[in-house]
This record gives sequence, structure tokens and C-alpha cells, in this order.
Amino acid sequence: MPRAKPSRSGQSASRHLLRNLDDARELRRNPLVAGYFATSPRSRRRTPDEDCAALERIRGLVHEALAALYAKADPAADRDGTRLGRMHAALLRCEIDRQAPELVAAELGLSDRQLRRERAAAHDAFLDAFHHTAAAGRPPAIVCADLAQLRLAEAVQLHCIGQSRLGLSVFASIAGAAPRISTRLESVCLATEAQLDAGRIYEAEALVAEANAIYALHGPAMDEAERDAFEEHIEFLEWAVRWQLGDNAGVAMRPPSIVAQPSAGNAIDEKRRALRVRALAAYWSKGPR
Repeated sequence: MPRAKPSRSGQSASRHLLRNLDDARELRRNPLVAGYFATSPRSRRRTPDEDCAALERIRGLVHEALAALYAKADPAADRDGTRLGRMHAALLRCEIDRQAPELVAAELGLSDRQLRRERAAAHDAFLDAFHHTAAAGRPPAIVCADLAQLRLAEAVQLHCIGQSRLGLSVFASIAGAAPRISTRLESVCLATEAQLDAGRIYEAEALVAEANAIYALHGPAMDEAERDAFEEHIEFLEWAVRWQLGDNAGVAMRPPSIVAQPSAGNAIDEKRRALRVRALAAYWSKGPR
């Protein structure tokens, strides 16, 4: 099978980029990102560390560009997020996950022709966002260490823009196959939040049990910061499930620890800061006034 030619057009470059986010050799051929590699493909000075750093930066830029698609959406033109959800799903499933177009069309309830239109529009929008993000000339705010982290971010985005069932299927795929145990556990925790958002309490309860089982098995091998973060996340999920099941027995429930603790300022990383915001919102929406 002949190799793709990313230099043929903008959409060819976009497809090639999203399909090869773990392949430094291929991305050195892509005009969108070749400049992020410090040396030429044939240079004897190339090192694995150079390729790893370039891939992390490229995945971070892709993540920011995909997030920018959501930030730029016109609410008047897409009130329920349906079109945006289809665009994100087309990029994630057809390109990053390399799923067959006919399967993706069935997932989204589209004809093959409709999917082709959505896919083309998604690539055009992604290219605009990627060029804008790359032109900023700064390191990406979020570094994606591997493709699973990028897929995780997209699964969250799919859930947020109305493609919850598809997002949950991606969470399940990551939980079953991600190379890092921490990513698998994070996927289960975020899937639990998605089930809670949708009011599927018993499904969420089962996922909390799964998260506890994974943590019990692998927690001792994690570093202290990871253990603290997952303990806080799982405790918050247990609290949310108990509340929704009515296990507070008519009395005020203690807030989850991530709500009760004082703000740690810059000492808390972005994921834990985001969790604290979600936990505060949940507690004050359900807790005593």
C-alpha cells in the first residue's frame, strides 16, 4: 500500500497528522509539524529523547486545537452541540482511532455521504485552529505524554458536547488498553463522572468499584502525588454516588476531602484543580445552604 502524501493538500496533511501522532518518522514528512523536529530524518545526531519531546509537543498542540474548536463554536448555529459533536467524533474515530468510516457513520447515525461532509468540515476547522495555536509560538499548555492521554481528553470533550454514549465507549477502550495504569484508572474515574452526569447511578456505582479494584492492585506502585490525586478523585466519586443514592440518611454529608482542603495554589496540578472545581460545584449544588 503506497504511503500517504501529507504534502498533497491541507486536508491530507491534517489526516496524516492525526493518524500518526505516535510516529515520529511519519510526522517528519508532514509539513504541518516537520519543523518541531530539531534535526533531519537522516541526521546522526537524532536521539529518542528528541523524538519524544517533539511528539509530546505536537500532541499538546493538537489537543489545544481540538479544544479551540469547542471554544469557537457559535451557540446560535449549533444550540445542542450536535454538529460540533459529530465533527469531534469524526476526527477522533476516523483519524485518531482509525475506525472504518462505515462504522463511524453508524455510530453517529449518518449516511456515508453525510459523514464525508462532516469529516471534511472537521478537517477544515481543525486546520484553522491548529494554525492559530501553532502561530502563538509558545509551548502547549498541556503536554500529552502518549496518544491515550489525547484520546482521554477527546472522550471528555465528546461527553461535554452531547456525544456521551460515544465518549463512554472511548473511555472503556482506553481503560482496557492504555499503556499506563494511571491513564486506565483516570479513564474509569472520568467515565464514572459521565455516568453520574447522565443520572445512571448504578452504572456509576459499578465503575467506582472498578476504580477501587484497579487502585488497590496498582496504587502501591504509583508515586505519592499520583496516589493522593487518585484517592481524592475516588473519594469524591464515592461521595457523589452515596448522595445520589440517598445514603445521607437525612443528615448533612461531610464534603469530599478535595472540597474541604484549603486551596493549594500553584502546588496543585491542573487535573486536581479541575477536579476541585467540579467537586465544589457538586457539593454546593447538593449540600446544605
